[in-house]
Amino acid sequence: MRMLALAEAFCAHGGTFVVAGTVPSAFVPRIAAMGGTVIERPVNEADGPWTMATARHLGAHAVVADGYSFPADFQRPIVEAGIPLLVVDDNGENAEYLAPLVLNQNVHAADSQYARRAANTELLLGPRYALIRREIVDAASRALPGNRPVERCLMTLGGADPLDLTGRTLRHRRHPSFSWSVLVGGANPRMADYEREFADVELVFNSTRFAEHALRCQLAFAGAGSTVWELALLNVPSAIVAVADNQVQLAERLAALGAVEYFGDAREVGSPESWLEGLEALASSPERRRRLIDSARAIVDGSGAERVVQKLLEVV
Repeated sequence: MRMLALAEAFCAHGGTFVVAGTVPSAFVPRIAAMGGTVIERPVNEADGPWTMATARHLGAHAVVADGYSFPADFQRPIVEAGIPLLVVDDNGENAEYLAPLVLNQNVHAADSQYARRAANTELLLGPRYALIRREIVDAASRALPGNRPVERCLMTLGGADPLDLTGRTLRHRRHPSFSWSVLVGGANPRMADYEREFADVELVFNSTRFAEHALRCQLAFAGAGSTVWELALLNVPSAIVAVADNQVQLAERLAALGAVEYFGDAREVGSPESWLEGLEALASSPERRRRLIDSARAIVDGSGAERVVQKLLEVV
């Protein structure tokens, strides 16, 4: 979703975009609606020459590579061709950086993660550069106080939810004090099963109206991805779990700052019962929820995508 936020901000300046990679089919219409196109092709560390040639063929003014499979060998042909490159890497896992721009939008971002970088590489570090969609930024003005009574909880656990945290959590409900709105990601293959099993729950598949659903909720249970920034702007206090290695540092740091309740790495600790108990405890404490939102809102302002686009335009 963060790449869609960046593409959206770039399009606001009159640009267009092409997505190359393995794209879930549910996302293709959304990309098309934004004016983008898709080249369906797995892109990995050996595809620097292909990416450079494709960018030249398309007349692209810049390339953005988001992930941990874009080391120096991938970056080199693009940079040597004079095509501006932005690498998005949350934990410094690409090891060496030749790109003129490197982005890590997380609270744990640090220069030391990118020690092996070219002299002209500029680091865009921290939530000042958090990529948040215009839908969220526009809706933030309608957000209600974060300590209002909890009547509905939003569940959003990623595009694919490979651990089926959604189903596991819903199966352990007993008599919660709130109802649920569950956003099922476009790459989650279990939607039909959920509809049969959880007929009493509001289930939304591949929603394009995240803000609309979030504003109806007073609490959220989410994965520790970029959704935490969106929920913060919408004044929805969040309890989160990590579901991937690249989420652990973010989750731990946000918890240390008092911006979220962190239930731990769902692959190793916790259970649906403990998560539901934690949510009930949070729902019963308006002061605790107010403190979470106050801390979270102090970290992110919603202008990150525009700041990144401005940096791209400077090097184009």
